[in-house]
Amino acid sequence: MTIRTCLATTIPAPWYRVLCGTGLLACVGLWGAAVAPPTDLASLVRVWRESPTPARRAAVESYAAAHSKDTNGGLAQLALGVVAYEHKDYPAAIAALSKVRKLPQIADYTAWYLAASRVESNDADGIANDLAPTHSSPLPSPLSAKAWLLEARALEKTQPAEGARILRELYDQLPQPEGDVTLADCYRAAKRPGSCRGTLPARLLSIPHRRGRHARRSRFAGAQR
Repeated sequence: MTIRTCLATTIPAPWYRVLCGTGLLACVGLWGAAVAPPTDLASLVRVWRESPTPARRAAVESYAAAHSKDTNGGLAQLALGVVAYEHKDYPAAIAALSKVRKLPQIADYTAWYLAASRVESNDADGIANDLAPTHSSPLPSPLSAKAWLLEARALEKTQPAEGARILRELYDQLPQPEGDVTLADCYRAAKRPGSCRGTLPARLLSIPHRRGRHARRSRFAGAQR
């Protein structure tokens, strides 16, 4: 089985590794371009991420508008959405990622960032449909396991038992400690904390529910050290 480790092997674009950081961003680089012109997309995104300013964001937006009918326009919108997500500007991320077109080879990345932005905005309707590309790409997506976490988080308020079921069935595939944190959240939301026992570390179960997802994750990581 072939698993994608870098998008550079599957997408004929000249600018990935500009957005270094998470999943997709770690592979966004200069494919075959030793020195990029100062006005190409790679350079525009690189300088914007290195030193974010409204003017530099506007330059990427202008590029996206000028190339709205080709692949580079879709890549520019993807860059706008991912960087907005990184800065926790979820409405801006949703707006940009919803415009991404003509990028079928990385549809799983677009889908994950869009769904993640919606979940963080407490807009959970239809998240499973949004995440479908992460589970149906021709090659196994590196975001598939993280997508199951997102789907469970989306179900946490309305169908927490279903969210817990999904995570239990796919437990061995889940990234940790996020998998344990999300599973514990679902059980607590379903008022079934006892179901966690035998599955999750006791130190995780002792952290109060809704004290803050990031706080619990931080404390859990600290307990592992």
